[in-house]
Amino acid sequence: MKSLKNLLLGRNNLTWINIGNMKTLAPNFTLSQMSLSSCGLKGEIPSWIPMQKRLNFLDLSENQRPDHNGGDTASLLKKNKESSSKSPWYYF
Repeated sequence: MKSLKNLLLGRNNLTWINIGNMKTLAPNFTLSQMSLSSCGLKGEIPSWIPMQKRLNFLDLSENQRPDHNGGDTASLLKKNKESSSKSPWYYF
């Protein structure tokens, strides 16, 4: 899975796994695109998502999260993003 760049799972019924250390574990891949729109997700966004430094597209819209406007997540994404000529697209 180290070469995974795009994770597009929108419109699926998914659940965050936030059990103990699972919330803070980081995957060994670096995403450039991630879409989990309309997946029925609830709760906090896992901490590894905002740490994706090459993420140019993130869509978490139409889910049920306490961070409904994406404020904290968007701030972390912008802070951790590597310099790029592309403007990132984030949908919350």
